[in-house]
Amino acid sequence: MEGIHGLLRLADQLRLSVEAGAERRADPSRRTAVDVLLAVLALLAAAVTVLGCIALGWWVLWRTTLHRIGMFRDMLGLNRVAKAEAKRRAEEEIRALRSQLSAQHGSWQRHPHGAEGEGEGEAQADGSGGQRRFKDE
Repeated sequence: MEGIHGLLRLADQLRLSVEAGAERRADPSRRTAVDVLLAVLALLAAAVTVLGCIALGWWVLWRTTLHRIGMFRDMLGLNRVAKAEAKRRAEEEIRALRSQLSAQHGSWQRHPHGAEGEGEGEAQADGSGGQRRFKDE
């Protein structure tokens, strides 16, 4: 029985100290430096928790979905190497096609019947000498 009375006294003392602390914190003239420090730390902890949850959410979205979407990769500058490589390959392909076309153009000039090749007169009429021009030339 005495153990129960001791627990009740302890609970009552805890209630009184909580009430006194609440009254002290409610009155700005009675606040201590520790009260202000705890309030600032609580605000910082809440802000870090919220920002951490947001960052974790974006990280999970990036790892699962967003890394596949080109717009997000462009915004973060992750496509520069891939785009440069694709541009280099395209330029090589254009050079190969140009050399192939010039080889075919040379065969058009040497027509097997000794006459001018088809379309050669049209090409020379526009001043290009029978060569096709590309936009970037």
